[in-house]
Amino acid sequence: MNAIEFVVFPGAVNRETRMRLLEEIERCDCPHFLLLFRDNRLQFRALYAFYPDTEEVFKIYGNGPKQIVDNMIDNYYKYNSGGKKFTQIHTKHLTVTIDAFTIHNGLWLGKKTRLPDKKGLPLVI
Repeated sequence: MNAIEFVVFPGAVNRETRMRLLEEIERCDCPHFLLLFRDNRLQFRALYAFYPDTEEVFKIYGNGPKQIVDNMIDNYYKYNSGGKKFTQIHTKHLTVTIDAFTIHNGLWLGKKTRLPDKKGLPLVI
């Protein structure tokens, strides 16, 4: 909650988004929550519920995959409440000490749309 308030969505400008996210946390009975960041610049993308006993990660709010498995995760982050910042942790598995993560860049690519064939189009000069 402190990470969301002081780092992810600080200030009056982000109040509405911050309140919506905190409401989602209050509604869920999950024992642990994780934040998904876009990349190492730590831009928020989604909130996930993490169930340590089954090691399942499900999206609650935001943009990202509906479910996360270990091999999708690129980097792990821990929130430092004293320094009010996220620091990268070098590990290979999710634990309750992890507060945020990023996924591999290739997982962000959406469906490619096919452009029309240009062979039959007249050349305009």
